[in-house]
Amino acid sequence: MAADSLAKKDNDPNRFHPERKAFRLRFNRDFQNVYKRARYFTGPDLVLYAMATDCEQRSRLGLAISKKAATAVERNRLKRILREICRLHASEFPAMGFDFILLAREGAIGKRMDDLEHSLRPLLTRFDSWRRNPTGLGTPPQRR
Repeated sequence: MAADSLAKKDNDPNRFHPERKAFRLRFNRDFQNVYKRARYFTGPDLVLYAMATDCEQRSRLGLAISKKAATAVERNRLKRILREICRLHASEFPAMGFDFILLAREGAIGKRMDDLEHSLRPLLTRFDSWRRNPTGLGTPPQRR
């Protein structure tokens, strides 16, 4: 019985699941599309790109870390940490209608989870205020 309620909760279409492959950006063309058309919100360690998509499409998350920044082991560790932070803050991401890329800068390598979580919070706050009022003052510049 508990497994049934857990399965129902996991299949909730109104919830963002960044740990699942269906909720991830996986292909280069998807990343390039977001980089070209998205609004971005910058912080010292992270950059959040957000692009509105079809309202019927579930939101997806992509993680990006430069190969120049660290070794494969460090990059994969950082991706696991960022994915977990996004899972913990899934309620702050809209479940439908957006593609996100979370770009880690070189300063993020080797940081603790709580430090990275502290870096992500203001980006999500700025995204949320932009989402509520996309034409208002203080909107970030759009990439060309």
